[in-house]
Amino acid sequence: MKFVGVLFLIIISTSALSAQNLAIAETDREVYKDIKVSTFVFDMHWLRVDDVESIKAEDAGTHCMGEDVARKKCLLTNTYTYQVAISPGNPAKKTVYRKPAIYNAVCSIEKYLRKTAKKGMMSEEVAKIYFLRVIDTAINIYSQDTDKLEEVLKNLKQPEEQLDFFLYSIKINKLS
Repeated sequence: MKFVGVLFLIIISTSALSAQNLAIAETDREVYKDIKVSTFVFDMHWLRVDDVESIKAEDAGTHCMGEDVARKKCLLTNTYTYQVAISPGNPAKKTVYRKPAIYNAVCSIEKYLRKTAKKGMMSEEVAKIYFLRVIDTAINIYSQDTDKLEEVLKNLKQPEEQLDFFLYSIKINKLS
């Protein structure tokens, strides 16, 4: 009799957990459906990517995807970050991020592309092309009003989603 009672309790508890997990999954799907990913179009008179030539190779350092990626990553870091003294007289400095949603998404995408290329799920050349496009986009939209774009990026948690967003939902038009 005890065996039947224990078995009954186990069945009841697992079905309750399954129902709870199903409810959580449904709410997650509903939250994701609420994210409206639209296309963001930015018009530019000049592209900031041309500033890459001014960065020296020794300042940029090295990068696993090549020298051009290292230079653009250095330009991205110089654009989106700056150093602030913690307190007067203290030599330590604190790094402050401008538009942290964009900068963190680019860093997340970089890490994701490195891993996928290392695992062989994507060729290194394709990963490099994708990452260069993401960096170019981030550098060029820095001076634009990106509040709505940053809100969308905050809601995209997975690096795959962020990569797709940068590749297909942001368009930059170069004006003559």
